[in-house]
Amino acid sequence: MNRRNLIKVLIFPLFSACIVSSAWADAGRAGVPVVTDALRVGQTMKYNDDLTLSFRSVSKDDRCPINAKCITAGDATVVLEVNPGTPLAQTVRIHTDKKPREVVIRAYRPGVIYLYQRYYHIRIKSLNPQPEAGIKTLQSKYRLKLRIALEVSDIS
Repeated sequence: MNRRNLIKVLIFPLFSACIVSSAWADAGRAGVPVVTDALRVGQTMKYNDDLTLSFRSVSKDDRCPINAKCITAGDATVVLEVNPGTPLAQTVRIHTDKKPREVVIRAYRPGVIYLYQRYYHIRIKSLNPQPEAGIKTLQSKYRLKLRIALEVSDIS
């Protein structure tokens, strides 16, 4: 066996093991939700190498005020800018009580070949402060916690 073939025989298994171990590392994190720290309006966070989230605003807050009696809990709409590793970010809206309460984002980077499909499930864990009757909540006062779960599935 010549030197070139010997190098191929030794290097190829190491290279393929790195690819598979990377995919299995993602699969090991899959399904385990992570709760983010509280984000302020305008703040951006990086979840991992692929996903970046920006808390843009609370476009509507009709939740029941803390100093009032309500028949229903009400709803708030949170606007996020999500970039799953693509050149263009997408703007999504998530609700605290109405649908959609969760968004699913497919993560991919152009030019990268993946062995597994990766989906991020993003849901509101908490939005504070609760509104007060007769007082408008300033955007700068809102704090948002998100629940993010990574789902990894075989491409086949």
